[in-house]
Amino acid sequence: MYYQKDFNEINECKITFEQLSYNHIINEVNKCIEILKALEHIINARMIGYDAYHTALSKSHASYEILENSSGTLKYALDSFFVYTGQVSYDEWFR
Repeated sequence: MYYQKDFNEINECKITFEQLSYNHIINEVNKCIEILKALEHIINARMIGYDAYHTALSKSHASYEILENSSGTLKYALDSFFVYTGQVSYDEWFR
């Protein structure tokens, strides 16, 4: 009895881990480490930016409380801006 199986180049010619050279493995590991370092720098920059943004919002919140007793169009404008900054802050955290 004869069983014919199709030849699959991807599976049949794939190099195993044991057949790879040590230098090739080290090069791939170094590439992965560099990618992880780049991602770490991006995340750190984003965290610093968000921290500065929320610090500025915290500082401006005190100004809104001081002007709470004011009246007229300025108060409405400040209330609207405070709601807007709160909404932007909420949207940024829960994206």
